[in-house]
Amino acid sequence: MSARSRRRWRAKRRSAAPTASSAATSTTPRPRQSLVAFYAAADVFVHPSRTDTFGLVMLEAMACGTPVAAFPVAGPLDVVGASDGAVLDVDLRRAALRALEVPRERARARAEAFDRDRVAREFVAYLAPIARRDAALALPPLSRLA
Repeated sequence: MSARSRRRWRAKRRSAAPTASSAATSTTPRPRQSLVAFYAAADVFVHPSRTDTFGLVMLEAMACGTPVAAFPVAGPLDVVGASDGAVLDVDLRRAALRALEVPRERARARAEAFDRDRVAREFVAYLAPIARRDAALALPPLSRLA
């Protein structure tokens, strides 16, 4: 295959709509804009980590309507909670198979619970004033942040 043919083949392949199998086997970084298509093409997003406590990728998948399967550990417990938009299980295979039965609209609804404004209000509610000796270093009242 000539270099020109390879370039055309690569360009055509990049522009093709992703499939669940291409998303699952991809090892290359994807542009941010294409992530929605990859998440939405998947039947289930399997989050195999026992130590990732942030959970953003799970929220991204659920926001695209893709149910999540994960271990019941910190991070997934915080994101999924008691919702029916994902499945948590110590057996990840069992979680993935059960997540196939989760309606996509339930996964989406759970992600919508993490609305930016609601999360910001919740964060501000956890803040507490810090007593300082130097008034010039004092923080503004929390009511001005909300």
